[in-house]
Order: sequence, then C-alpha cells, then structure tokens
Amino acid sequence: MSKHKVKLLAALVLSLTMVVMLIPATAARAQYTNDYALYNQYYELDAELYIDFYDLDIIDAFDFETYISLIQDDNLRAEMLEHQHRMVVQVSAVEAYNRMMEQFLTTVDGNLQLVYPDDYAGAYVDYDTLVIQLTCISDESIAFYRRLVGRDAPVVFKQVEHSFNQLIAFGEMFVEAIDVPLVSFGFDTMNNAYRITLDQNYAGSMAVMESFSATARFMPVPLIIYLCEPSEEQALTGGSGITTPHVNGDFSVGLAGRRSGNVNALLTTGHAFRRFNNVASGTVPVFRGSQLIGHLDMFRVETYSSGWPNTANGDWAVIHLNSTGSAMMTNQTRTGERMQAWAPTAPAGATVRGIGVHSIWQATVTDVNQSVVSRGADGIYRQSHGITRARFVGAAVSQGGDSGGTIFMSGGINTFVGVHASRTSTHTYFSPLAWVPNFAPLTS
Repeated sequence: MSKHKVKLLAALVLSLTMVVMLIPATAARAQYTNDYALYNQYYELDAELYIDFYDLDIIDAFDFETYISLIQDDNLRAEMLEHQHRMVVQVSAVEAYNRMMEQFLTTVDGNLQLVYPDDYAGAYVDYDTLVIQLTCISDESIAFYRRLVGRDAPVVFKQVEHSFNQLIAFGEMFVEAIDVPLVSFGFDTMNNAYRITLDQNYAGSMAVMESFSATARFMPVPLIIYLCEPSEEQALTGGSGITTPHVNGDFSVGLAGRRSGNVNALLTTGHAFRRFNNVASGTVPVFRGSQLIGHLDMFRVETYSSGWPNTANGDWAVIHLNSTGSAMMTNQTRTGERMQAWAPTAPAGATVRGIGVHSIWQATVTDVNQSVVSRGADGIYRQSHGITRARFVGAAVSQGGDSGGTIFMSGGINTFVGVHASRTSTHTYFSPLAWVPNFAPLTS
C-alpha cells in the first residue's frame, strides 16, 4: 500500500474470502465422447466429466401452500406466511419501481448501466407503497417521476440530503483509496449513505471501525462501515442441477427462456464459467445428468466474460439449448411453482424467494446495485457490480450448489427477477435479470 493511502485511511484493512466448492469429476456417456474429446483438445485440458443429477423436466411436486403446511414450527410458519402476504401487497409498488429502472437503464461506452437523475436518491417499498427519495421535491420533479412510474402507481416522495450520484462519487473515491481487499460496497438506500463492508474475521477490522468512527463526522457525505462474514460463492430449476466440464461440482438452473432470434436458452450463474474467459460461443458444453443439453452462449462475472455480454454488471450466464435441452424446457421451479411474469430487478424492501438445487429460502432486499469483491483461485481480488443484497428470513439459507438458482417474487403471480450468486449466513446476493441482454424467461 502506498504511504499516502496509509495516511488517508489510517491503516484501513479489509479482507474477503470467497470459497468455491470443488469436487472431482468422471466420464460422460459414449454418445458425447467425440464432442468432449474435441473440447479437451481445443483447451488442452485433461479432466473427466462427472455426471449425476436430476432431470430438468420438473413435475408438479408441491406448491408453496403445501410446503408451508409441512412446517411444524408455529413461529416460523407464521413468519413465512407474513412474508408471503407482503409479496402480494407489494406487487404494484414493485412494478412501478421497475418501470422507473427501465428508464434509467442506458448504454454507456457499449455497456448497459443504470444512469440516475441528479436529484434521485433511491427508492424502497414500504408495505404497499413505493417511496421515491429526492434531494429536492417540487411540482416539476413529482410530475417527472410520476410519468416514469405511471400516473396511478402507489408512490410517495421523501426528501433526503444526498443523491445517489453524490453518494457514488464520494464513496467510490474512498474505495479507490483502498488497495486492500473489500467485501462489498455501494449506496445504502434506507440510510441515504454509502456502505462499505469489512470482513468480521479479519484481525484488523475492529481497529478500522474505531479509527473510522473518530473521523466519520468530518466527511461531507455519510459513510457507514459494517462488519460481516465473507460472502461465499457457491458451486454451481429453477433450482435443478447442471454441470460443465472442468468446473467441479454442480450449479443451479435459474429459468429457461428464449434469446433474440427465438433461440431456446436458460439462465444460470456466471462464476461457474470464469475459467472460460473470452472463449468462442458454442464451445463449452453444459450437461443435465448424463445428457448434453446445450453450450455456453455468453456470461459475465467480475472481469470475466465471453460472447459480448454488453455490460460490466452482474453474475450470470446464458446457455443455448440443443434439441435435448429444448425438449426439457419449463417455466417451473423444482418445487412445481410456475413463473408467470418477469421483472428486471427488485427494490429495497421487497420480499423475494430463492430456490436452488439444495435449498429453498426467503429474503428481504436491503441494498441494490452493490459491488461485491471476490478472490479468484489466482489470489487476485475482482469486483462484480450491480448485485442485489437481501437478508434471509427465518432459518432457511442457501447452500453450496444453489448458485444460479431462481430468485422470484410471489405476489399473486410468481415473478422471476434474477439468479442467486453468493451468500453469507445472514444475506443472499443475487444478479438481477436487468443485466442479461435479450433474454426473455418462460412465463407460460
């Protein structure tokens, strides 16, 4: 670390450990031997393929009401029912939020980004109402935002001191002054501040908190530092398992759908494919059980990508399905719930549900458009941007293998909003659908 950074941050030290679960692999069936051999020759790799998973073609196993009825803990059942009720009442507010976000999505230097108006300070769901925060509320600004969300949308306006653009500009300058690993950073909508998260397991984190507390009052923009355990990446039907050669372990299907040109595809996690940076589209095979179902079309995670994703944001991958995979397409999760709609993202305050190959969980969104830092196998720290953070509700949390799993809202209809990326014991991080170009999930 340079001397001026030490002076600026008073030895501010942060740490992140992202763990990818690795499992050995074995050989695929004979009908794919030639394809796999060509693949190995192309990459000059020597590994076997492990295949042992469920069918992608999901049956109606049980619905959420049945799942709730099986919970014996009265308090947990009541808590989950209350959050299900919140999903129903928040629908109109979430729809208004996504109409506004669609207007903010802009291509900058070839990359899709959220570009915020100078007076915008974030929005969140308060029960059934969308609260839009502005630095200056006037008849003109109210009219502008009502045009974005819809005249009859359930919105109210709240005046706060700092805009998102101010928080980002100051917060990112602070982050740039740190050349040690970060856990995550981004704006904090509810507190109208910029949040930086430190690894609670790192020996110097508490000293940093104490040093920061002594100087925070002199800062022109509020910064908040939290301690948190490091976020864990998870190895790869919604929620059913898939795999790819040379990536040890399974990962989860987000949802099937179609790419531009009416090409059958499915959405999953991007970090399962980071070792295939800049490979040609159609060269990385993806398997469901022992069946080859398609090939990687494009992905994005951290600094890794292939297939022209046209954004620097998110942790996602699109798989083009072959005839076998296309025959397995469904809009269901592995629990039998069907996706009936999709939305680009979910706002702070929204309640979501997640389903991966191993787990089912619920969570409340706390922060949007966050940057999350992970350490690669080479020891280098890289950032994933545009990630949504949500706090788990109840005891159920995601597990290894759930990455790529379905994240959705269930307010009368099930609405797909993104794929699971990583988690801590208290929070899930997911990649919003907004960053995936030209992908339309199946909703019928």
